[in-house]
Amino acid sequence: MKVLGICGDQDYWSIYYKDASYVDIKDKWFLARNGIPVAKDWKKVEVEIVFEGEQGKIKPDIMDFGGVVGFAITSFAKDILKGLLIPYCELLSLDLEGEEIYLVNPTVILDCIDYDNSVTKLLPPMYRKVVVEKYVLKKGMHYPPIFRMKGESYHIFVTDEFVKTLTENHLIGYEIAELWNFEE
Repeated sequence: MKVLGICGDQDYWSIYYKDASYVDIKDKWFLARNGIPVAKDWKKVEVEIVFEGEQGKIKPDIMDFGGVVGFAITSFAKDILKGLLIPYCELLSLDLEGEEIYLVNPTVILDCIDYDNSVTKLLPPMYRKVVVEKYVLKKGMHYPPIFRMKGESYHIFVTDEFVKTLTENHLIGYEIAELWNFEE
């Protein structure tokens, strides 16, 4: 099994809140990045395309959402991925020019980084924040198809099963990067 990082490909569309002054956005954004469920208090929010990359004329199935927030998916992608997303994520309704799309909020956070064997460095100026440069993950854990890792709230991770479903269904608009292969 492989674990990969996933994000929206900025060669397609990047979207963000249409009204960034929306009162609860910052609070919900922080909670969602940390795997905390927000669906019960979520109200559909309008978003807009803020950047179109080289492939911007093509409507993607998966869209970058705010650079570090995560990604959103179309209803078509939701139907294909639903079995891999639920119960590991919330799908938070967004309105993109009258079309309902969904912000993917993984609510499973795993404490799965083997820091003793990973390559890490401390970031200046205070040298308190640890950044993982090369991941080694703990063996013997159950890895769901999509999740976040403790200490890595800006990233969303998936298994090769998830990527296989994306590929087999010809979904577009995402980037993946292999982080760890349990078979190596």
